[in-house]
Amino acid sequence: MNDRDVWGRERRQRSEAAWERFLLAEQRALVARAEGILARALGEALPEESQEELERIAREDQRLAQEGIVKLRVGEEILYKHIEELTREDRWARIEPSVRRSIGS
Repeated sequence: MNDRDVWGRERRQRSEAAWERFLLAEQRALVARAEGILARALGEALPEESQEELERIAREDQRLAQEGIVKLRVGEEILYKHIEELTREDRWARIEPSVRRSIGS
């Protein structure tokens, strides 16, 4: 086996490991959302909203999380996908645009 084959195999292994970490992080985020973590943060992030509206937003987010739905931002568009439908390209959609620019996307 030559160096190029070894390098390619190592690169694929790192890519697979990164993909597994991404999916694990998404699963943890879904669990946190399903447990209502967003509800507590919303009150601080959106102080001008009524309590009823904050509760509605939190309930909707909990429902989506319990169904395994992940929110993706592609440009100005927001998409929703089931966690099992995520692709490797979706990783970039989950990263803030400013971070993507800094790492060369």
